[in-house]
Amino acid sequence: MVLTAVALDGEALRHASVELRADKEVILAAVAKNGFALQFASEVLRSDKEVVHVAVAQVGLALKFSMAPRVKIGIADRGMELKADKGIVNAAVAQNGLALQHASANLKNDKELVLVAVAQNGFALQYASWALRADKEVVLVAVVNYGRALVHASDELKADKDVVLAAVAKEVGARSSMPIPS
Repeated sequence: MVLTAVALDGEALRHASVELRADKEVILAAVAKNGFALQFASEVLRSDKEVVHVAVAQVGLALKFSMAPRVKIGIADRGMELKADKGIVNAAVAQNGLALQHASANLKNDKELVLVAVAQNGFALQYASWALRADKEVVLVAVVNYGRALVHASDELKADKDVVLAAVAKEVGARSSMPIPS
């Protein structure tokens, strides 16, 4: 009965017993329906690579729940590992670019991964490393997707005519906050 309930509505996991929140089959059914259900899984399953991958493929922002703040150091380390796992984070940002905010610092500096994130949601540029906010290719992809992402670009690229024109072409709103350089 619980498996049926969580398969229909992953949020039903919120009301499940501690034992069921530690049952991998139940958790997989829940996160396949609603990735945010990961937050109700046991600490061990929140650090399980398969469970987290299923969750973030369904809702990228579920990456946030791959580590519980109150866990013992061993499990916390595994949770951080998942936020540094390029395959897991790639699945998350492909579904929702804003999941980049929960990635490790190293992955926020991974150009290939950040390009996936900003192509999905240009506003994800705000979570990229400073070095990639100064990378013209990354910023162009971001502003073509969402012109207002220009606000998160480096000062040098905010003054780059090609970048500003790309942002303005996407959204007139970007022009009101950023002057077109001469």
